[in-house]
Amino acid sequence: MDQRPKERLDEAASLPVQELPAVEAGEGFRLLSSIKVLDLTTSIAGPYATMLLSDFGAEVIKIEKPGGDDARAWGPPFLNGESLWFTAVNRNKKSIVLDVTDAAARATLLDLARQADVVVTNQPLAVQKKLSLDHDAFAAVKPDVVFVSISGFGLTGDRAALTCYDLIAEGYSGIMDLTGEMGGTPQKIGAPAADMLAGQDAAMATMAALFDRQRSGKGRVIDVSLVESMTRFLSCRISTYLGSGEVPTRQAQPAAALRLMRSVLQRWAPNRLVPPRWAPRRATLLRSQAFFRRGAIPADERKPR
Repeated sequence: MDQRPKERLDEAASLPVQELPAVEAGEGFRLLSSIKVLDLTTSIAGPYATMLLSDFGAEVIKIEKPGGDDARAWGPPFLNGESLWFTAVNRNKKSIVLDVTDAAARATLLDLARQADVVVTNQPLAVQKKLSLDHDAFAAVKPDVVFVSISGFGLTGDRAALTCYDLIAEGYSGIMDLTGEMGGTPQKIGAPAADMLAGQDAAMATMAALFDRQRSGKGRVIDVSLVESMTRFLSCRISTYLGSGEVPTRQAQPAAALRLMRSVLQRWAPNRLVPPRWAPRRATLLRSQAFFRRGAIPADERKPR
């Protein structure tokens, strides 16, 4: 008898997810309930964008190549045979496998496109054109389609043909040069920030384009670049440089964030300073103060009280 299903159940029973409280799922948002999205994307940025649309009620049909989305193979970790990277950005979607180079499959794809309000892809322009998955191909069957392209460097410019991943976008944007300890080497952010920001930008722009289409009756081409989305993330550092001439540098020190937290807690934890609505949280704040006093901040960096 195959023991693997039992082993999987035993494994799942010991995971952190089992410590979460069980709650009854409520009805989801229906703000985009009449919207149909054709999702041709893979990996993280595109799937995250379409998942956000699905969270607001859109019907998302995910088109996967034979073998599936690349992220299905990303791991470990896997849970019950599924990549947790894949499941993190692909909830609330329907899925169909189509080989878009096959004539019959392509006919099916175009039939779906005729019914869709939005088409999302994350291929460079050259690949879009080679496979006839660019804006012109879909506008021919759906003139008012909102076509969303997510790529590393955008649809135009000297680098438009280049492929790009989160790490490359973080490097080009400059965020890695500002991340890490003072005097240390540049560091990548601990999550796929460029992917997630680009996905968020794509979802937000899609909703704006759909709103505009209600007034104008026209579709739109939305061009989202991982590098540009990551650079937008640096707005506060870019603005201070342009206005002061001071080049931003890595400033993080191991206890810098803890010192800031201690300062905040010392200001707000006493009874006289805690707003009434924060009263239930006071015990947590005081426990946090005790944590700092116990030595979370190195002795040589503590200031006399």
